[in-house]
Amino acid sequence: MTRFYRVMHIILFPIIWFLFPFKVHGRENMPKDRPVVLCANHAHAMDPFLICVALPRTVGVRIMCKRELFEKPFLGWFLSKLGGFPVDRGNSDLNAVKTSIKSIRDGQSLLVFPEGTRVAHEGDVRPKGGVVMIALRTGAPLQPVHDLRHPIKILRRNAHQLQL
Repeated sequence: MTRFYRVMHIILFPIIWFLFPFKVHGRENMPKDRPVVLCANHAHAMDPFLICVALPRTVGVRIMCKRELFEKPFLGWFLSKLGGFPVDRGNSDLNAVKTSIKSIRDGQSLLVFPEGTRVAHEGDVRPKGGVVMIALRTGAPLQPVHDLRHPIKILRRNAHQLQL
């Protein structure tokens, strides 16, 4: 986790909470002793920021982001500083997979949106299988995060219960 991430967490938390009030349920379901693969639904552009703010500041998170975001100069720089890295959603992006695995092995959790895009209604898009492969290769548990338009819920599930 970078110093920039910690500082932004302190600065952005009150701003994000004021603009998008939310409650976090189930934070105690996250393992405290090892990194996890956070699998979230993605309905709004603010979802990654809401999730990062909802997590304790001490949890280091790398965020898998669509490559197109890094083509915008300020946004690309900002996401990189926060720990984001690009994924080419249209191809099998081995660099993104390697970065994901290395991040987890280095002790950082990984935030992914398994559908690979924003989804308005649950079930509109089938999740991609790469997230399960990353979890299996690293031994990191899959940690579902659900329903960011309402209170953030960190669910109690494991890889065997997820339907992909």
